[in-house]
Amino acid sequence: MTDDGWRYRGRGLLSHTGRANYRQLGLQIKEPLEADPDLLFNPSLSVRAMYAFFFPTPEQNKLAPYFHGETANWKEARSVVAGRGAMSSGAEQIAINAKKFYSCFQINDDAGSSKSPVSKQ
Repeated sequence: MTDDGWRYRGRGLLSHTGRANYRQLGLQIKEPLEADPDLLFNPSLSVRAMYAFFFPTPEQNKLAPYFHGETANWKEARSVVAGRGAMSSGAEQIAINAKKFYSCFQINDDAGSSKSPVSKQ
């Protein structure tokens, strides 16, 4: 019996779990996460792993189906991390918190419209 469950327990900003996930993320960010899972306690590596999770290739954005123009489905976007079956009563509160967090990155101009600091204007 191995201690994989404990060794590859949730770490990082998204609480990544499982040997296969550590291996895949490690390959994507070019770090030995499978050999040294505690590397995800490093904030810089944790951010890189989170980004690699959401954008595994330059062509793929796992969040795109939930955000179109002015439409944002924060509650359903949670399924990217938690899976469809994991939508719980706490999902609504998580969606509320995500909207509040995102609002911290909005820039308001004099006309009162909101712009993303990362959008190409």
